[in-house]
Amino acid sequence: LVSKTYGASLDKTYIDVDELERLDSILMGEGRQFDGTFKNKSTVWETLMAIAKAGRATPTISGTTITMVLDRPKSIPQGVFSVDNIIEGSFEWEISMWDPTESDSIEMTYINPVSFLQESVSCSTRQSDGLNPVKVDLIGCTNRNIAYRDGMYMAMQAKYQREAIRFRTGLEGILPAFGDLTSVQYPIPSFGQGSVIVEQY
Repeated sequence: LVSKTYGASLDKTYIDVDELERLDSILMGEGRQFDGTFKNKSTVWETLMAIAKAGRATPTISGTTITMVLDRPKSIPQGVFSVDNIIEGSFEWEISMWDPTESDSIEMTYINPVSFLQESVSCSTRQSDGLNPVKVDLIGCTNRNIAYRDGMYMAMQAKYQREAIRFRTGLEGILPAFGDLTSVQYPIPSFGQGSVIVEQY
């Protein structure tokens, strides 16, 4: 990012170094690292996306700084949305039904650290035959176990994450950052429970 030759020539003040170092310690603890090179010309953001993918992360801009967000389970909501702060008429609940022509598994490719050749591992759920895989190149990955684990995550994600919620809100929408967990309560699909205090004793 700071290189003037093959980077974005950015000043370090525009990079969240402290957060990236914290994420690096987490990823190293998981045995993850990016070990790859780029031969084809691409944008800085495309390169960041490829590097982050090796850690199951996503680059993002927080305010004026570039950082990354790990795709990991979270338990503390950073925002609560209900009929009180969801703009009326903006709530949308989309369910993606299964399509018999869609891929049923993931063929994850990685680099063998001994032979330096590209190898692949098949990742499919128990209910899948794995006959129609989609090929995913995990650039920079030299660990078969990580390639398999991320491939299984993608396969499970494609199979079970079929719902999408969209709505508009006010200034409350500024509080959650990209990748944060939020709580949504809405009466139409019976999401959660809500109430209004009308009197206090």
